[in-house]
Amino acid sequence: MKLLFILSAFILLLNHTIIAQKDWFCKNPLSINNITKTSLRYKNTTIQRMDSLISNSITGAKLKMIFEYDNNDNIVEQFIGEWISGYGWFYDLKDEFYYDEDNKLVMQLDLELNGTSWDSAAQFNYFYDTQSQLTQFIFQKYIGNTWENFRRVSFEYDLYGNEIQSLTEEWQNDWQNLQTNTNYFSNISRRDSLLYQVWNSTNWENYGKTTFIYNQQTGFLEYFIAKIWNNGTWENYINRTITNDPNGNQILQVDQDWNGNNWYNSIRRFYFYDDLNYILTAYCELWNGNQWYLDDGSIPISNPDGFSRVIDMNNVSIYYRTTGILDDENSALDNFILYQNFPNPFNPTTTIKIQISEANFVTLKVYDALGNNITTLINEEKAMGEYEAEFDATGLPSGIYFYQLKAGQYSETKKMILLK
Repeated sequence: MKLLFILSAFILLLNHTIIAQKDWFCKNPLSINNITKTSLRYKNTTIQRMDSLISNSITGAKLKMIFEYDNNDNIVEQFIGEWISGYGWFYDLKDEFYYDEDNKLVMQLDLELNGTSWDSAAQFNYFYDTQSQLTQFIFQKYIGNTWENFRRVSFEYDLYGNEIQSLTEEWQNDWQNLQTNTNYFSNISRRDSLLYQVWNSTNWENYGKTTFIYNQQTGFLEYFIAKIWNNGTWENYINRTITNDPNGNQILQVDQDWNGNNWYNSIRRFYFYDDLNYILTAYCELWNGNQWYLDDGSIPISNPDGFSRVIDMNNVSIYYRTTGILDDENSALDNFILYQNFPNPFNPTTTIKIQISEANFVTLKVYDALGNNITTLINEEKAMGEYEAEFDATGLPSGIYFYQLKAGQYSETKKMILLK
């Protein structure tokens, strides 16, 4: 059962037949696991990280993950174990994560315990473009003391940074097409539909599609309908209805399957959150034709820091540890901070706010999508404090632009959108 607890990306790659298990419809978005740090660096804000995650099966089986971080709050290790009666927690799976100087994940190494030593089992290598967007990752398995290619996934984005397509290939003495996901957006931030296609050795064939429906007042996702391609027509497959709390957290998901004539209940999931919109607990129930009952099922987990899993158990609990509290004027200036510009998207002007924790020579520059320096907003010595700069994009075309703050050894870049 422990393998069910491994990265959702690992599940997707090893089981491209996951469509039959309905899970490919349930991952929103369909992507690799995103291990990123959250930027909760505001006054009177608690900064927290996951300490451990425990899930329980109706059968009595228990699985646990524990997390270790570096000084930049990046996950560097996660241990996966199961509960053994009379012994305790036994950890025999471990994932290690490696980052570049910009804190982008560049490699994940999966290891298995062999006696007293850890043996390599699989690895993911990640590649990015000049805008720090993930463009590709390659999954390899360790077989016979050598790394062998297994899967490759490539990503394409629109001008607003939305993932519009992913291509999955498998290794057969060369990279061969396997499947593709295409996302369609009605505006810069809302995905309306997803098309899933498979390769038949000569052409792409439809396999499934999902349509997403949002609340007109809140903008929160309310439900989606997934259909499967069968003999030249789209047939209903899954309908998920979602209940959101005022913060947009999904507190209830109810899935229904199509029996050819009607929708019937399948699984429902309950979620409970803390004040920072992180999941504390979740559990699921299945439908037996007359009533809901507790049983094991797929539970998608997603947190604001990018942590994402699909756990096939009955319930899960996540425990956190506080890594800092910014509760006064001085603590708010303990870090260099490059804030998100406001408004964003903008036309034609926007304000960029920065925070300097100590006297330093500071530069704040704006670049276009090709990396050309458009303008320099700040280029001088600055004392500790907060500063604002206005960027006027009059005369520039719509698109994605980047602004970069440098102060001593500190450097950070963010994205903004000019929409005319």
